[in-house]
Amino acid sequence: MAAYIFQPSQAKTAKLPLNLDPSLVGLALTAELFLSKDGGTTKAATSGKIPFTAATTQNITMPITMPAAAGAYKAYIDILYGNAFFLGFVDVNDILIPGGSVGPIVWT
Repeated sequence: MAAYIFQPSQAKTAKLPLNLDPSLVGLALTAELFLSKDGGTTKAATSGKIPFTAATTQNITMPITMPAAAGAYKAYIDILYGNAFFLGFVDVNDILIPGGSVGPIVWT
């Protein structure tokens, strides 16, 4: 499993490739990217809900600022129709936000 390493509070942009059934073209949907440490219950960072009109193939740009707190996060994407969950995705790669300090070296 790979991991992405980003700095605390770093602004990043995710590009979400989305392929939908042709029968869904024209629906008003929203997408939200969020990071969580607890299985998606608590959102540590979010892109906010980004509205779009469904097409069969499209890319959705999702700006997000990384959490300030150090740790390992999972990235989740929810696609909503109104307030109803429509589609979802969980990235298999962790997002790591480094923290702590090192040193000074003590020589013996």
